[in-house]
Amino acid sequence: MSLNGNPLRLVVHLPSKILLVATPSSQIALLLPSLTTVSTLRQFEEALRAPWEAVVLTDELPELSPEAALRLVSHQRPPLPAVVVGTALTTERTMALVHLGAADCLDTGRSEALPESIEKAVAAAHNRRQSENEQARRTEQSRQEHRTLLSVISRIRHSLDLETIFKTSTSEAHNFLGTDRVIIYQFDAQFAGKTVAESVRPGWTPTLGADIVDTCFRESRGSHYTRDRIFTIDDVRTAGLTPCHLALLERFEVRSSLVVPIFQGGQVWGLLIAHQCSRPRVWQPSEVDLLHHIATHLTIAIRQAEWALLAKERQAREERDRLLVVVEAIRQAVGLQAVLGDR
Repeated sequence: MSLNGNPLRLVVHLPSKILLVATPSSQIALLLPSLTTVSTLRQFEEALRAPWEAVVLTDELPELSPEAALRLVSHQRPPLPAVVVGTALTTERTMALVHLGAADCLDTGRSEALPESIEKAVAAAHNRRQSENEQARRTEQSRQEHRTLLSVISRIRHSLDLETIFKTSTSEAHNFLGTDRVIIYQFDAQFAGKTVAESVRPGWTPTLGADIVDTCFRESRGSHYTRDRIFTIDDVRTAGLTPCHLALLERFEVRSSLVVPIFQGGQVWGLLIAHQCSRPRVWQPSEVDLLHHIATHLTIAIRQAEWALLAKERQAREERDRLLVVVEAIRQAVGLQAVLGDR
């Protein structure tokens, strides 16, 4: 590209870290002077030690073909987007270059399209990295959720003490979710209730030991809770709650809540609740799943603890009955000896 015999320079705003593999007198270097040019294999290998946003490869260097350069680029982490500008770009060669990792291939006669091609390659690489980072974040979150759940299950299984079980469950859920409060709320026969365990950040009003009367729930007797129904409220101020329910939540500075019912014998035993007090919060599926899994294992743990308590009480009664039999036998023996002594 030239005007009156002089090469044109494109006025474009490319990323600042673009590496060009070409001769010093390359038309591309003159076209886009902001690119950093290397002209030997050694220079290219040394340049790859630095971070770049993209690389432009040409077939101007006999010792470093685009194919050879792509093989070197393929070892870069994170992957470095590459655009090839060359001659004799047949369909077969283009496909081979793309297979080696080229983001785009341009014939030398289409050099004016290079800036757009570079920008697209950089944008695609950026989007790919974002997608990979998001996937990695989700994978790590899933692993952390799994580790947390295994920790809760393991500690629950090693205890038949409900206080320990409740404390473990609220503490682990609190740490994983990063909420302001996690509680276990138990109902009585009249569907009044109390907090039996709580893990809460300093600065927020504790619910443990507080007098909590939810007249709305008492009137419904928990009929709106089913085993598969979980309640999420992102913002209590815009959720259309009844005045009595909203007043109760605001008393404890609740701005967002996640509620999972705990069942025993087909009836609602209580609730496992996460509160965000500092701000509204959109609850993620992984967070809902974690709390649901913990509630499920709480159901099992409560049943086992109650069975263990019943077994202990039954054993105590049996030991008491055996002791009474022994005492009665001793009493009768003492009485018999007294009678024989009188004779």
